[in-house]
Parts: sequence; structure tokens; C-alpha cells
Amino acid sequence: NYTSYSPLVRKRSIFLKPLSIFIEKKIFNSATVIIAVSSFLKQQMIEKYRINEQKIIMLPNASDPNFFSPAMSVEKIQIEKLANGPIVGFVGGFYTWHGLDLLIKAFVRVLQNDSNSILVLIGDGPEKKRIENMVEELQIRDNVFFAGKVSYHSLPAWISLFRVGVMPDSNNYGSPMKIFEYMAMGKPVVVPDYGPLRDAVEHGKEGFIFPKGNVEIMTSYINLLISNEELYNKMSRSARMIIVEKYNWDNIVNIILNYLQTSA
Repeated sequence: NYTSYSPLVRKRSIFLKPLSIFIEKKIFNSATVIIAVSSFLKQQMIEKYRINEQKIIMLPNASDPNFFSPAMSVEKIQIEKLANGPIVGFVGGFYTWHGLDLLIKAFVRVLQNDSNSILVLIGDGPEKKRIENMVEELQIRDNVFFAGKVSYHSLPAWISLFRVGVMPDSNNYGSPMKIFEYMAMGKPVVVPDYGPLRDAVEHGKEGFIFPKGNVEIMTSYINLLISNEELYNKMSRSARMIIVEKYNWDNIVNIILNYLQTSA
């Protein structure tokens, strides 16, 4: 998911970095196969660690299409507010790197297009209070629902409420689980233009990729998925299909096993 070269938000000791790089290189060289979740990480291992490209497989993360299935009977979430209009949804931690402030700014513009829209934010974290204050200041509290932490078991039911699943911001190396779970539930995604997201989402097919940090274009794609029923249905089918056919854990395991068998 990352290496010692990755610019993590949390602080790491610069004094131990040479040692951690040395240890990582030994581990990478002794491994039979290395699974990188993004093209960026694969390239980094080739260039920074001098690892043989033939032993690295780039496999984005995935989800379980049987657990995250729109066809399954999921528990009904009875919240009156959530029956008012199309739901723009986010699942994840309230951290700076998820760019929830960008999503709030985009949603203000979404409301100008459809005043019945609801933004559902699932999760918790250090940024939550700031985001709540931002919602109050922008006077959109009636259209924003903070679900807090929910159980993993209930996640398919929550995502089933969404019209569109959004990833407002990310990074160059990680493969966000949430987009695969959105897509498994047949929800088109709106994601920023980072390599790992381009690895997993085809622009205009399973969803839309907007220039990172561009609130206006993010908004336009959300509005399009809310207003255009034909496009929404087409992307919904494509999003589900890419998980069933490609980005599921059974397929990931089979690719790894096939590699090990052919390289033995």
C-alpha cells in the first residue's frame, strides 16, 4: 500500500528512514512475488529499490461482490430525512487527505441544481468538527446527514441509498477500498485524477474522473449523474460489472496463484 518513500501524513522519524529502506529492499529482493496496489508503487519499487519488474504484479484493491451486492436483501435504513431526494455519499475517515471540505463546497453547488439532494457522510475522525462547522456556516445543515461510524455489516445497506459515491481527494500511491465497494453496489463513482484511481476506473464508464482539487468539475459530474437517468443506469451496470468480472478478491487470489505456479 505504501513504502518508506511514500509521503504519509503522519510523522515518521527521518533518522530511521535509511534503515527502513534497507530492510524493505532486503524483503523485496527475497520475495517470490510483490503485489503493488498501484502503478505508482510498482514504478517506485523498480526505480528506487531496483527490483526486477518481472516479480511485481500491479493489482488494485477489490471488494466482495457477494457481500456488496445490490441484489441482496439489505436491512432498510429508516431515516425520514434520507427519503427526500438523491443521495451523494461518502464513506471513510474524516481526515485532511480525504478532502471532505472539497466535497462540501461541491455539494453547495449541487443544491443549486437540485435543492432536494442529500449528502450522507459515513465515518468519523479528527476533521469531523471542522466539517460540521463548515456545514453550519454554509447553512446547508438540513441537507447533510452525519451518519457517524456504522458497522461493516450494515455498510451495503448504507451504500444502497446512494445515487453516487464520491472520493473527493486521495494520493498518488494508495488504492482506496471505498470506490470498489461503491461500484460493487452498482454506484457510479466520482473520483480525483490520481494514478491509482485511473488504474481502477475508466472515465465515462464506471464513473467520472475530475482534475484533483477542481470543485466545479466535481460538481458537474455529480449533477450529471443525478439528472441523467439513462447515463446513470448505464454507469451503474458498468460499475457493478467491473467488480464481478475483475476487481473481486477471488480474481485477485487467482492471479497471484497463477503467477506463483508459472514462476515455480
